[in-house]
Amino acid sequence: MNDISPVAMTTNADITKAIREAAMLAYVSLGSWSAREKDDELMEGVKRDHQAEGDVGTVIKYLLAGADGKLKQVKAAYQAVRNHHYKLTLPWVNDPHADSKKGPRLLPHLLNPRYLVEISEKRRIAIAERDEFIEAYPDLVVQARSRLKTMVSDASYPTAEQLRERFRIHVDFQPIPAGDQFSGLDQHMLERLAINLQKKQERQAMDAATIMWRRARQPIEHLAERMTEASDEDKKVFREATLDNVREMLTLLPGWNVTGNPLVTEITEDIERMMHGLTGEELRKDEALRAETADRAQKIVEKMARWGL
Repeated sequence: MNDISPVAMTTNADITKAIREAAMLAYVSLGSWSAREKDDELMEGVKRDHQAEGDVGTVIKYLLAGADGKLKQVKAAYQAVRNHHYKLTLPWVNDPHADSKKGPRLLPHLLNPRYLVEISEKRRIAIAERDEFIEAYPDLVVQARSRLKTMVSDASYPTAEQLRERFRIHVDFQPIPAGDQFSGLDQHMLERLAINLQKKQERQAMDAATIMWRRARQPIEHLAERMTEASDEDKKVFREATLDNVREMLTLLPGWNVTGNPLVTEITEDIERMMHGLTGEELRKDEALRAETADRAQKIVEKMARWGL
């Protein structure tokens, strides 16, 4: 059993060079139509009705009121692209106080082939949903306007072609910048910029590693909890997805290990031994196997805790 601190294992003056050689930055941008419209004139009427003055609020009209089922499906399909992007990547945040999911994210080269295939499939599904929605769009507008009456006009609704342009998916890849890419300044300034970039990327790498370990620990903790719940009835409805989420780490953890941290290898091997031959059906039937699996999962969690992960 390895109880070496992960800090000692990952401290490396050239860690950013290793990451630049093993990963890239991936970015996903989505566009959609909200089907909402602000109406200042209607708001003025509300204020007159209530004898209100000043900036007391806004009126937002939902342009597909009562006819928004297909639009929700489109938005869900587009969000699935972003969610899968999050699933396969790690944060690479410039501003440590920013939302870790925004902006470019770290995509290891090992996961790039899987990323391209799966994101392309999610994108294909999203575009098919968009096209189906646009085909039904004229009828949906008629249904909504029958409810909204004079609250809307023709100008409230974009054309089908305008909708097609609004629903967009853009995926982009960039190399992780190196300090020697700065140019056109005096040597002292170039050195300062390179040092600052190095420090920033070291922090970004540490933040990404923190998220990696958190994402690895969560499904294992959940598995341990499900195996140790008191109710036998609860155990009988144990879902295969709980195991699938743990198995996913057997692919993601080695892929995310862009610095070659041996602790990642050790935890991956622990997970592989625990999951070998394990099925949801066996766990539902075998109480002893549930107890053994819970014990193994808990030991992995405890090992990570000892390492400060």
